[in-house]
Amino acid sequence: MGQPQGEAQTPPTDAFRQSTIKVARPRDNEMKEYMEKTLGGGKVPSQKQFLDNDRKVLRFFCDSEELPFVVHYYLADDTVEVREVHHPNDGRDPFSKLLQR
Repeated sequence: MGQPQGEAQTPPTDAFRQSTIKVARPRDNEMKEYMEKTLGGGKVPSQKQFLDNDRKVLRFFCDSEELPFVVHYYLADDTVEVREVHHPNDGRDPFSKLLQR
């Protein structure tokens, strides 16, 4: 035909094709550890910490809104438990654990 060919052009981007490209997500170790512990698993960061502090618990007595509580801090795996203190006929529901370990 004898006519010069035009410059090369890039095709337009397809939004659907861009959405199907898999992008590697960065590893979030804190979120992974949180999810494992909420599901009841997880690992103790140091086996030595577990063996040295097994069966050792710190107990704190506190009041919140005039209600007595006991806070247990387990040294072996750094977990916390909050319990309500109940007395006979105190008129409250018998839920002993406010926050489970």
